[in-house]
Amino acid sequence: MANLKVALELRNMTNSRFRPTVTWATVTPSQFLANATLRNETDIYWIDTYTTYTDQQIDAILSWFKTGRRGLLVAGHIWYQSYFNPNNDIYAEYSVNRILWPLGLMITPSAENGPAPAPSVTSPPLYWQLYNNFFTTKLMSDTKGNISTWPIDPVFDDLIFQNFDFMLGWLPARKTKFPAVTLMNGTSVAGADPYASLWSVINAARPNRTYAIPGPKPSNIIDTLDMSFVFWGVRTGNPVGLKASPYASIIPGLAGTDANRTNVVVTLLCNYTGIEYERMYSAASLDVWRSTGLYAVPGQLVTVTTANASALGAGLRIQIGSHTDDLRRKADWKRLPVVVSTTPLAANSTQLGSPVGGLIYVLVPRGKFLGNIQFTFYNVLRAPYFKLNVTSPESWNTTIRNYPGTWAELESNNIIITVPSIAIRNITNPVPVLNFWNRVLDGYADIANMSRIRNRAERVVIDEDIGAGLLHTGYPVMAFNNTNMWRQLVDEPYLRVYGSWGVFHELGHNHQWANMELGDQTAEAFVNVFSAWAMLNVVNPTTGNLAQGAVRWEHYNEVSDVQKRRAAVMAYMGCTTTPTNCAGPNWGANWSVWNALNTYLQLQEGFGWAFFSRLYAAYRAMTPSYNWDYWARVQLFIVTSSQAANRNLVPFYTTWGFPIENATRAAVSALPEWVENPVKAIKFKTTGRRLQLSAAGMLRGGAP
Repeated sequence: MANLKVALELRNMTNSRFRPTVTWATVTPSQFLANATLRNETDIYWIDTYTTYTDQQIDAILSWFKTGRRGLLVAGHIWYQSYFNPNNDIYAEYSVNRILWPLGLMITPSAENGPAPAPSVTSPPLYWQLYNNFFTTKLMSDTKGNISTWPIDPVFDDLIFQNFDFMLGWLPARKTKFPAVTLMNGTSVAGADPYASLWSVINAARPNRTYAIPGPKPSNIIDTLDMSFVFWGVRTGNPVGLKASPYASIIPGLAGTDANRTNVVVTLLCNYTGIEYERMYSAASLDVWRSTGLYAVPGQLVTVTTANASALGAGLRIQIGSHTDDLRRKADWKRLPVVVSTTPLAANSTQLGSPVGGLIYVLVPRGKFLGNIQFTFYNVLRAPYFKLNVTSPESWNTTIRNYPGTWAELESNNIIITVPSIAIRNITNPVPVLNFWNRVLDGYADIANMSRIRNRAERVVIDEDIGAGLLHTGYPVMAFNNTNMWRQLVDEPYLRVYGSWGVFHELGHNHQWANMELGDQTAEAFVNVFSAWAMLNVVNPTTGNLAQGAVRWEHYNEVSDVQKRRAAVMAYMGCTTTPTNCAGPNWGANWSVWNALNTYLQLQEGFGWAFFSRLYAAYRAMTPSYNWDYWARVQLFIVTSSQAANRNLVPFYTTWGFPIENATRAAVSALPEWVENPVKAIKFKTTGRRLQLSAAGMLRGGAP
C-alpha cells in the first residue's frame, strides 16, 4: 500500500518524467471479467462498495488478485445501505465483502474509523499485529497446546478483546446450506461456508474447560476470548453444532422433557407503527416483541415456517429469550451475561436455536404493516401465557398455568409481565392483576396526553442481575428476580395495599417527554408525578394498610404527608421556624428529585391532574420537538406551564428559585394571578438569595 500511495502522489506531480509510470483507465466489472488481457495488464484495480458484483465478476477479481503482485483499492462504505437492510449477513448481502473476506478483510456498517485508529508512523508499532484476529487466535492455539505461555503483556488485553468482540459482533450464524456460485468461466460449483477456515482456527484455539458462573468476570485473556465465542453462539441463534449450555440452568432454566415438545401454529399481528422518539427513556427505536407463549429447549433446534411471502425479508426476526441486558462489563456474573438470540426470518423455513433456551418472540420493526401472519413452530414447549380478553380464565386455571416452560407471561394491551413460572403457578385468575396494571397505565396515558390504545404495550422482565440500578427503564423495564418483586408485579391483593413504587417509577420514565425535562434536575423528579398518581388513584390513597402496624406505602411521606412535605419546602427555602426572612433556595444545587416533586405536586394540587395533560399536549404540538439549549428549556417550561394553568406562575417559580429571564416574565404577564400560590407567604433575605443564585451561575438575562 505504501507503493500505491507513492504512485497516487506521483500521478498528481507536474514533473512529466513520472507520468509514464502510471496508466489510468476506467474499467467496469463487466469489462474486467470479459477481457483477460486487460486483467493481466492491470496492477491496481480500484473498486467501490456500492456496486453489486456478480459471482463471475467476484471470481475474476479474486483470481486476478491471487496471481500475486496485485493491488486492490476499495473505496466507500456500507453504513447507509445497512439502514435499509439492518438484519443482513454482511458477507452474503454486500457483494464487496465476498471479494474482501477471502483476503482476510471485511467492511462493516460500523464507525468509519473501525475499532481503533491506524498508527501514524511509517513502521507500525509492535502491538499493531494484535489488531489481527487471526494472529491472536494463533496465540490462543499455541497456548492451549502448551507450545508457549501467553506472550502478550496484559496491558493489551482490552485491545485484543475489543477487536475480537468487534469481529464477532458482525459474524453471522453458521448455515447448513449455501447457494451455488458461478465461476468466471461459466462453470457452476457448489457453495461453501465462507467462514469455515475461521471457525476451524477458532475451534482449535478454544480451551478445554468451562468457565465457572456464577463468579467473577474472567481475569485472563484466554477465558475472556473463549467466553466471547460463547456469547456469539447464544446471540446469533447459531444452529450448527448446537448443544445445551451448562449455564442454561441459571437463566432461563431447564424445562420439560422430550415428551413435552410439540409443534404449534401461532397467528400474530405483525403491524407496528412505533412510539414517539421524544419518550426519551422508552427505547423507542427497538422492534416490538410479539409473544408466542412458546419456549425453546436449551440446545434443541427449533424450526419456524410461514407460508406468507410478505413476512420474508420484511425485517421480522425470531428472538429466543427475554433477558436482554448485556452484563459482560459487570465485575461479577450472576448469570451468563448474554442469553438472548435473534435470527432474521428470511425463508419459508428457518432453523434456529439457543444453547440456553428461553421464551420465543417474533420481533416486528416500526413502520411494518404485514397484518396477521401465521407461523408454525416445531420442537418447542408451551409456556404459561395469559392474554387478557383472549385466554379463557378457566383454561388458564386448569391447564395453561402448569405448562412446562420455566418463564411465564401475563399480557394486556397495556403491559406484558414476564416472571418465572413458579411465581404464577398459584394464580388461579390473572384478570384482576392485569386490570390493576391497566388502570395504572391508562392513567399514565391520560397524564401524557396519549391514546389509551397503545402502539406498544410496556414490558417488565425480572432477571438474576440487571445492567444498572435496582430496576431500570426501557423496553423491557428490568428488575431483580426475587419473591418481593413477584409480589410487586403479580400479587393483586398486595398491589392494592402497597403498590409498586419502583415499577411505577420505571414505567413513568417510559412516558417522560424529552423537551419537558431540565436535565439531571428533573430526570428523577418529574417521573414521580406518574408514581404519585398511581399511589393516590389506584393504590390506597391515604395511609396504606394501617391494620398491619401502620405500614404505609413506599414514599408516602414525600407524597401524602402534608406536614413532612411542608417541612421539606421550608428547609429547601432556607427558612427556620417561620416562612419569613428565609435565606432562599439554591435552585441549581438543590432543586431535584423530592424538592422538584414537591413543586410538581403543588401544581397538581392547584390545577388538578389534567394540568399535566394540558402541559403534555402543548409540548407534543411543538416544532421542533426538542430544544438543545438547557436555559431555553427552563424558560420554555415556565411559559408553557403558565399557559397550561392559565395563570401567571412566575411568582411561584420565583419563590422556588427558578432563573427567569425578563422575556419570560413578559410572555406570561397578561395571564391571571395565581391567588392560591402555596409559597406566596415565603419571604427572603434578598441579598443572600441573590448571592446563592449568582454562585450557582443562575442569574442571566433578568434577576429573579
